[in-house]
Amino acid sequence: MANYGTLETKNRLSELMVRAEKGEDVVITRHGKPVIKLQPIAHPQSQRERAHAALDRMKARASRLSLSSTEAIEFMREGRR
Repeated sequence: MANYGTLETKNRLSELMVRAEKGEDVVITRHGKPVIKLQPIAHPQSQRERAHAALDRMKARASRLSLSSTEAIEFMREGRR
């Protein structure tokens, strides 16, 4: 974690923003005491990304299910009644 005083932050803000975006902990201090922590804002996922994530979750759940062909046929028959 890197600590920066107020004046240093003012002079190096762009650099500190880049560091924070890359995941580095950037703490701004006043009189040697931590006051602010810079961290990136999580950008909302696009609709496409959300759909892909949902599909991946569905595939993961489906892969945990294992039915024999006999069980699958029986479930299909029960659904037709």
